[in-house]
Amino acid sequence: AAAPQGRGRRSWAAPGWFAPPPALLRGSATPAGIRLRVMPGAEYGQFREAARMAFMRERYRVAPASDRMGVRLDGPPLPMEDSEELLSHGVIAGTIQVPRGGAPIVLGADCQTTGGYPKLAHVITADLPLLAQCKPGDYITFEEVTLAEAQHRDREQERGMRQLAAVLAICQKPSWKLL
Repeated sequence: AAAPQGRGRRSWAAPGWFAPPPALLRGSATPAGIRLRVMPGAEYGQFREAARMAFMRERYRVAPASDRMGVRLDGPPLPMEDSEELLSHGVIAGTIQVPRGGAPIVLGADCQTTGGYPKLAHVITADLPLLAQCKPGDYITFEEVTLAEAQHRDREQERGMRQLAAVLAICQKPSWKLL
């Protein structure tokens, strides 16, 4: 809204652009916990049906042993149908691996490049910043999304970041002054 025009007064108007809300950039965080959107991993179908349902339905707590390499989760164990050994394979940040004990580990920004645990799911790229903010004691839930939804969220996040970069570039110009 603009202030009245008059002698010695400046006109103020709301900008036509605003920073995207945190949920657009980071997924969803509420007092009840953090919701991370995921897509099924390569070995998703090898987990028992009850384990797959529990993974999407239950709440997990971030364990104290978590760090930038991996967010370890305490919660219902997620057993596989057959626990055969896997060869090491490539992994990336956001990969959710499940070791023999059944406690999932969400790989973080400093994760290794290969791993041998089954890959249950992958956190979508748009939610990785929220994963990076998880700390011991936080609660996490997971929501399965489609590839199309994950791509849409990624494009939406990129668009918001480009807008933010444009506004910051304007603010860096010498002619920009806050009145």
